[in-house]
Amino acid sequence: MEYLQSLSDYLIKHITSKADLEAWAQDGELLFSPSVAEEGYELRYMCSFELSDVEVKPARLFMLIANWVQQYNPDRDTQGLDAPLFFVEPLANNRYDLGVKMEFIEQMKFVEDVNGEWLVEGKKKTLQSDFQEPFDADNAEQLIIFDGHSQDNGLHN
Repeated sequence: MEYLQSLSDYLIKHITSKADLEAWAQDGELLFSPSVAEEGYELRYMCSFELSDVEVKPARLFMLIANWVQQYNPDRDTQGLDAPLFFVEPLANNRYDLGVKMEFIEQMKFVEDVNGEWLVEGKKKTLQSDFQEPFDADNAEQLIIFDGHSQDNGLHN
């Protein structure tokens, strides 16, 4: 359940502490073909995220979730997933109880791995989620620009 873990980590990093966030999956479906079990399976699950008695403006939470969705789950529309649902309960002193529910679809496939724990069709394999971290250009190694014309292999006119 990589989507659940990723969004939880993102909210803890950007808006709240681990102690103030409750996150869980519910109403999950495990979809697979019994005749082709070696292909893996699909998970469809509803995630709930709740922050209790926090000094976090609802608009900030919603913008962070929108940003996370754009980076980590941009294909929601093509997957037929509904928009996230939310609740807001204002408390005293600019504090709130906040919650968001959103559904995810996650594909789990077998990939070859010499240290894998599954033996599928005589090969060791590991289950791997289709969840992918977006490319982090800020922390990527520097690209070396090579101009093939002026920095050729030593053949000059």
